[in-house]
Amino acid sequence: MRQYGETERGIARAVYPPLPKWLCFDFVGLPQPLRGVLRHLFLFLFLIAFGHHDLDCIWRLAHVTTDESWLANKRLLHERINMMCILAGLLVATEATFLTSNNSPLPNLVNYDSQAVYICLAVSFALLLGGLSVGSIVVFIMSKCSQAWFIETHLSSRSRVVCMVFILAYPFLSISAGALLGAIALFIATWPTSVVALRVCAVILLALPLLMLVLFAWTQRPNPSWAQGLWRDSITIAE
Repeated sequence: MRQYGETERGIARAVYPPLPKWLCFDFVGLPQPLRGVLRHLFLFLFLIAFGHHDLDCIWRLAHVTTDESWLANKRLLHERINMMCILAGLLVATEATFLTSNNSPLPNLVNYDSQAVYICLAVSFALLLGGLSVGSIVVFIMSKCSQAWFIETHLSSRSRVVCMVFILAYPFLSISAGALLGAIALFIATWPTSVVALRVCAVILLALPLLMLVLFAWTQRPNPSWAQGLWRDSITIAE
């Protein structure tokens, strides 16, 4: 059962166990360049896996929220992965059509019979299929994950947390890489054409995901005005 403590403003604040030190991924002891790279890489994977910036948010969410809130947050994660699986299924079906086709109907416009295009499509197909498989398994298992099981099992050791983050982030990473390789294959197939409009569209199709990735990374940078850590305060509940 949750306990509440009094704050200076007379607001009841939920009290939960502090985050264990062995779950703080600060990579202390490593050289500074490597330490910074590993920390940012882990935060990036954690953001993809859970939609939160660090493990403290998940720790607080697991200990403070009610059963209804836990189910609602789990449903959001379930819907995210399920949406990625639907997208992967559509892309797999589309690329399977190209991989099983013998000749391009209009090779002067889109020539996907070259070796480079076929390799990109084959690797993309494998990545999409892998992301679809892992995502489907995660969605199936997630439906039975209770709040107590999540705390006592998934958050019980650093190795389990790392494995859990990679498993939850893998569908997004694999499907994104597969979609990017599919765009590269289309770019290679349309580049030799003499139709300028197709070449421009292929460049835009390849550049937009990369641009979105840069914009996404920029929006996830912390705001200096919140450097005091005000957003890290515990969840408050009015008396």
